[in-house]
Amino acid sequence: MRPQTLLLFISSLAALPACTGKDGDSGTATPAAPTSAVVWGGWTHTWELLNHRVSLIEAILDDDETMRMGLVGGDWSTGENATDTPWYRMRVQQVSALDFAVISGETELAVGPEGSVTETVSISAPDVAALPNAIIALRGISLNTDTAQSADYPSDYDPALGYTSQGFGFSVGAPTIADDSVSFDVSAAIRWGFASEDDPIDRSDMNGAIPHATTAVTVAWTVIGFSGTAIDAATEGSVDHPHDPPYSEQLALGSDDLPVSIGAGGGPGFAILRAFDLGVEVPGAPDDGEYLRSFGVELIPADSASEPISVQAEVTNSSFVETGAIRFSPTIDLSWVELDDAAAAVTPLLREGSHAVGRETITPQ
Repeated sequence: MRPQTLLLFISSLAALPACTGKDGDSGTATPAAPTSAVVWGGWTHTWELLNHRVSLIEAILDDDETMRMGLVGGDWSTGENATDTPWYRMRVQQVSALDFAVISGETELAVGPEGSVTETVSISAPDVAALPNAIIALRGISLNTDTAQSADYPSDYDPALGYTSQGFGFSVGAPTIADDSVSFDVSAAIRWGFASEDDPIDRSDMNGAIPHATTAVTVAWTVIGFSGTAIDAATEGSVDHPHDPPYSEQLALGSDDLPVSIGAGGGPGFAILRAFDLGVEVPGAPDDGEYLRSFGVELIPADSASEPISVQAEVTNSSFVETGAIRFSPTIDLSWVELDDAAAAVTPLLREGSHAVGRETITPQ
């Protein structure tokens, strides 16, 4: 396992048991205060005008509800050859509960030509370890092609321009608790595919770079300690998108396409993402990738915080020029965390808008 970089932010301390102390002269018990935190519920990015190569995708939720957003699609998005506008949605869940503790951090990975990497994270987390249950949630992701490359990488292609894609996936594993430490696996899979011979723009230099490409990845996570029950679920689906350019009508997969069965007990709760893979295939051309217009996965809340969510996911290549038909096949692992605290408050929020091409920090209003 190569060295990993962890940026740890202890966002809150575990709520102490009820009757934590005495109230000065009166001697009355001081009730425990609930812990408040935010939990990521996924995101979607969409280019306003065209599909593009994938150079940068970033969507990370920080503990203060600041969003680190980023999108670059080669020089056809940055203004060198053309310009475009990234639009985004991000799902946020504000949670306040007793017997609740979180620690947020992130792990940096380098995904090389092999396409995937897994590392084990170990952190000190006594507040989480002191609670009955623990679970690991994704808090966001980043992938960036503008990073150091090997000596085999060709000199005639700039990695900052990105590549055509076969999709990508991220996951966090189940926690192992030993004394006051929590350990879990973090994984990323980044799949680049060649531009086809039907591409009106000659991408032979990009095709030559793909077999040697390294991608910088950040997997942001939250370690959650709680009193309650975690109900795991998984879903998957597949769609052959219409291919009738320009701008084929390509829709996100929703609850009918990605069914989720969670037998919740009716108490307050929230949903987490543990893993997702947004797979893209060019039927009949297994080595090819595609220019992408939109991509993301979202946990859609129900009307009540005591009811589980539905799932939405999308990858599209709808554009003025679609070099090929694509098959989108997502897989998603999630959990519904039902809290023992009947007075827990869970508020789902949708943050949406646009940002500049590149990276931008968006603060809550």
